[in-house]
Amino acid sequence: MYNLSLEIVNQCNLNCTYCYLGEKKNHRMSKDIALKAMDIAIHESKKQYDKSLLVYFIGGEPLMAYEFMVFCTNYIKKKCEEYDLYAYFSTTINGTLLNQDKINFFIKYNFDLKISIDGIADTHDLNRAFYDSRGSYKEIITKLPFIWEYEEKTGKMCHVANVITTNNYYNLLDNLIHLTNLGFKFVESGIDIYSKWDENDIEKLCKQLEISFDYYKKMKEEKSKAYWKFFEDRIQNLYSEVHFYGCKAGLISIYVTVDGYIYPCSEIDERVRIGSVWKGLNVEKIRSFINYKMTQNKECLECEDLRHCKASGCIMNNYEVNKDFFKPISISCFITKFFIEMIRTKLSTEQQEAFLKYYQKKV
Repeated sequence: MYNLSLEIVNQCNLNCTYCYLGEKKNHRMSKDIALKAMDIAIHESKKQYDKSLLVYFIGGEPLMAYEFMVFCTNYIKKKCEEYDLYAYFSTTINGTLLNQDKINFFIKYNFDLKISIDGIADTHDLNRAFYDSRGSYKEIITKLPFIWEYEEKTGKMCHVANVITTNNYYNLLDNLIHLTNLGFKFVESGIDIYSKWDENDIEKLCKQLEISFDYYKKMKEEKSKAYWKFFEDRIQNLYSEVHFYGCKAGLISIYVTVDGYIYPCSEIDERVRIGSVWKGLNVEKIRSFINYKMTQNKECLECEDLRHCKASGCIMNNYEVNKDFFKPISISCFITKFFIEMIRTKLSTEQQEAFLKYYQKKV
């Protein structure tokens, strides 16, 4: 499957403190740029063995450009039908702009849907407020009936994304419990890699990770249907070998900014730019990234957990934060090692063997 991330709008009605876009340009993608980007993605999709294309609409807040999203979706559907390609769609929203028409649209086109909620109201409103400083939690909670309607009519789970950062990590477990109690069955927790994590932060974060690990482990033992991706990804990485730069961003995925420049993924830096909608893809530059088969970082090469580590091989993240493709982000490296140690010490031999068999079957 080929993946096109389309930054249709670089503006948002929220002013989140940790937004990866930083100060927004308040620009919107033009139809000309979008059409060129979609045509490039369709051309690349024809080369994929499964003849499929996933279009991921991203912002800012994508629903601020809802009509434009509808236009792009219809164009992709029409073109994919012409070329016998399978079209899939997804987006991440903050939830504040949801209404019946928009949820009907997501249902009609069978979107994969993700909503951002950091957890309990105090945690969420700490970093996800409107520009007038009002917290957005209460507004989002009123829109949850639309989410449950989407789940019922599509048979899909709406993913909920929450960010763990230096001013909210102390509520990690409470937030996880709250999100599952709200009714979400698929929780995507992400560490804020751009914040400065000091030793005190990390020590307290470890305690939260440990009790959250224990809580989720108990949930799984009780046959809960909830899925905490933060836990499951690290289990999978331990029991199935991780490949360096395994996502192959640039080769099977592109990220097109609102102004028409193309990058392998959302980590935007001029050095990793791989083209534009006007000049097309820079194949030689893409090959230069794909040819990275192994880290050149001495510390990583000497680490016993290298085969199970995604932190070392996420070269775009590494470059975004450290300006070095091979220097892993310290907080990501630490959490990888910490989780591996917890898995080895907190799971029984029988549980570890069960995970090993499960992930070996998936490979």
